[in-house]
Amino acid sequence: DVEALVASITTAHGLGRPVAVHDDPPPAELPESGADRLAVRLHEPGSRLVGQEWPAVVYLWSFALAILSYAVARIVLDGRPHPYHWLAGLLGGLAGIPLGWAWYRRRGDVF
Repeated sequence: DVEALVASITTAHGLGRPVAVHDDPPPAELPESGADRLAVRLHEPGSRLVGQEWPAVVYLWSFALAILSYAVARIVLDGRPHPYHWLAGLLGGLAGIPLGWAWYRRRGDVF
């Protein structure tokens, strides 16, 4: 009989168990808090953030490279028009974003 064969296969693979209904009460205790797992994962090197704020190290790298590249451009391009200095600062800040993410993936956040 085909129905008996299908029933035996589904029961053997655990597919014949009753499905939980949404009215079931939640479990009494979870073994580990989700917030604790998230807090540990956020500070591990190489962890990924999904839908979260950027890590502080990304902002620090971006800000530091923007200031540094602006200052170097002021010294090197002293006779050039002023927008070149701002462009150098902008490019330095943009270059700091991937460097900050690389730091975060390798070493974790600074705080």
